[in-house]
Amino acid sequence: MKNIGWVEARKLKEGDKLFSKELGDTEIAAVQEDIYLDRDVYNLQLEGNHNFFVSELGLLVHNDTACVEMLKKLDDQIAKLVKEGGDIQRGIKKTKREDSGRDTKKYKKDIIG
Repeated sequence: MKNIGWVEARKLKEGDKLFSKELGDTEIAAVQEDIYLDRDVYNLQLEGNHNFFVSELGLLVHNDTACVEMLKKLDDQIAKLVKEGGDIQRGIKKTKREDSGRDTKKYKKDIIG
């Protein structure tokens, strides 16, 4: 999201600003949630950069939610440790341990629905 970073699609709302390859900076006019009982879902795994453009509008997206969540946790841990004068390396190791037990296949399935 413009000036914020990556946001899960389900958290986008009217007025949020995105980047489109075709339109440049653009704003979400409305959000409509459709429920589909039967649909094809594709999980892309890209080598290197996980960013790519989708749809006719060429919206810039990122396909690695688990990575984004881990980075948010790490950022929160570092901010807390710096504020309290703690050991940053210990905080990083703690965050990795908390994340290492996650079943990423199940996690991705939960996100997709």
